[in-house]
Amino acid sequence: DLRGREKNSPSLREMAHTLRSKIQDIVLFPGDVLLEACAAVTKLPGALVHVRDFQNIAWRSFGLSTVSGLLFFSLIGAIIGAIMMVVLKLASPLPFDKALALVGGTFIGALTPPLMGFLYAARSGSAVTAWLGGMGYSRQIDAMKTLRVDPESYLRVPVWWSSFLGFIVAASVFLLTMWIGAAVTAGAFFGVADAFGVLQPTMDDPEFASIFYKLPTYALLLASVFTIVGMAPKRTSEDVATGITRAIIIGTVLVTLAELVLRLPALGI
Repeated sequence: DLRGREKNSPSLREMAHTLRSKIQDIVLFPGDVLLEACAAVTKLPGALVHVRDFQNIAWRSFGLSTVSGLLFFSLIGAIIGAIMMVVLKLASPLPFDKALALVGGTFIGALTPPLMGFLYAARSGSAVTAWLGGMGYSRQIDAMKTLRVDPESYLRVPVWWSSFLGFIVAASVFLLTMWIGAAVTAGAFFGVADAFGVLQPTMDDPEFASIFYKLPTYALLLASVFTIVGMAPKRTSEDVATGITRAIIIGTVLVTLAELVLRLPALGI
């Protein structure tokens, strides 16, 4: 009845405490991410003592985060590449072939890191954190401790490294398919000769060169988010669902902030 609902509803003080806790989590999370990355690096030699276990966990995580999502990442990359050509055709006052020669493949290097960060946080983040959260909820992680198996070395480290490397692999596939989608659209629909050559990114392009430090940076951020949130204690099924949402939101926010910070030097800030 209504009276029972009122008793079960949170008070204003409880809501304020929850909000304050969430704000503190957001403020402190970047430090947690760096600590998580350092732990994954320093604990790697210990985790590799049991190579077979490391391989099994890493491959399972890599399959969830990357292999099972490659078709999705490829499809989105090709579609975005095609869309960019249509937008250029509609927006540029110049003839399409001249506009494309001016732009070249700059947009491929510019868009790949942030867009792939968002896609990886949503698609792969939900898969990995759901898997880890399910193990926490079913007490499998507690059982490891009972059997004197260190979850840090057995589970956290291989999942972190597979998520880190998985992002770089997925981003490379995304970049390739975006290039193919753009080149096929430009050549087949807009009559551009040698569209693949015109759109081919080069190291002379600062946007393309930037992916060599942006991709590892975003991979580090997302891998740390996945393991921090996924390995956090889960007492109810609602905790698992909340963890999935939290991983997606935090991962997306961190990638967005990192993209902004990394672009500030180009503005002279």
